[in-house]
Amino acid sequence: MKSINNFIILSAAVLALNLHAGDYILQTPGSVIDMDSDDGRSELAELISEKTSSGDTSPILVEYKAKYSVENLQIQLPIVGDIGRLVAHIPIIGGIFGGLVRDFNPPRTLTLRALLFPAANPKGFLLGVHGLQSNARWYYKSAEDLAKKGVTSLFFDRRGSGLSDSVLGLDGKPMPGHVSNSNFDNLLEFPKDGAMGDPSEFLEDINDSYQHLYLVRDMQGSTSPIHLYANCFGARVAFAYAGSWNNPEQAFASIITTSPGTNMKKGEITTLGGKLDVINPFEHYMKIDLQDTDFTSNSKALAEMGDDSLSISLRAVTNRFLLSAGGLTQKMMAAIKSDTLSTIPTLVVIPSRDQIIYTDATEQTFANSYKGKTLVAWMNSEHMIEFDDNAQKDFVELVSQWINQENVSDTASFATQLQTQVQNGSLPTVLGDKIKSYH
Repeated sequence: MKSINNFIILSAAVLALNLHAGDYILQTPGSVIDMDSDDGRSELAELISEKTSSGDTSPILVEYKAKYSVENLQIQLPIVGDIGRLVAHIPIIGGIFGGLVRDFNPPRTLTLRALLFPAANPKGFLLGVHGLQSNARWYYKSAEDLAKKGVTSLFFDRRGSGLSDSVLGLDGKPMPGHVSNSNFDNLLEFPKDGAMGDPSEFLEDINDSYQHLYLVRDMQGSTSPIHLYANCFGARVAFAYAGSWNNPEQAFASIITTSPGTNMKKGEITTLGGKLDVINPFEHYMKIDLQDTDFTSNSKALAEMGDDSLSISLRAVTNRFLLSAGGLTQKMMAAIKSDTLSTIPTLVVIPSRDQIIYTDATEQTFANSYKGKTLVAWMNSEHMIEFDDNAQKDFVELVSQWINQENVSDTASFATQLQTQVQNGSLPTVLGDKIKSYH
């Protein structure tokens, strides 16, 4: 009965979104394919073949399962509710308490949903990680254009965002913008990478998505490399995940990131009161300190962002989400500064008019700290490149050329190639004097 109810809710959401389609945020495709079932995989393989044969680059909505821990959510002992949550988050005591109830509450699963954009005879594959407030449908224009240029991409919605399921709370209701696996025991573990919040659920989502993109690659009979793309907050997920591999070059040919969340100007908790609010033992929601106008000044895009039935913008998250995100950030910086990713070339795209990140500091982070070969390219754009028509076209050209290089690690030659294109006017929004190759 519960699965039927979830299907009805999703179908209603799909119908509602189809009635509110925009120019910059995609309407949701009308059917969903389950990639975890044999029938679903067969259906998907046939649909990919049909679409690529006809040149149709519109997306396919797919879904698959991810796990989450419920030991801090469902307390099935006499201590329940807020008191139970308080006990569950007390250092050491919470660990013992969680251990007592863990057998009663095995990890559950939730459904992640993603947009797949298959290309005919793909020269490369792209795993897309969205930002804090956005979701996969915000990136559809570039994904469709990249499919036309021979790049198959999968953009997934993080749990609690977009069309993906949310973790359930004590009352059994979905909690968008929440992760469950972040208790205070982590504060006493003193992990080597300094990650005090537990980011494992963020990493679970991207790992499951990577595995399903790998499955798509097999369906297309391809051995072309997989690249990792991340926007803003998504860069924290992407670099932390890539850094978790012993040999990341076996998983990814490169990392591509726009407005990476390494040096945030907005959207961070900076005050003492705010930080204390994050570690408050009682779970509660906190507003995200970002305005739609921080992303773009495009009036049509702003109207779509303001329509929550279309944009599904995440405007508040729980303090547990922020605690986990803190651990994620520390893992990201540890990965960037380590030798683990030294074999992974990175393309960093910085919008010159970005209001959310510190642009100069972001370049310096990659110039000074990242051990792998890096190309930094600035564009005349605001934070959300997708919502700038001219910059979006140049971004697609930039990414497709990057992926189609014979040697993606030759960033110096690629920088020279881009500067030539800027000079002849074929990449008008790329700032030629700010194209630099590092390491």
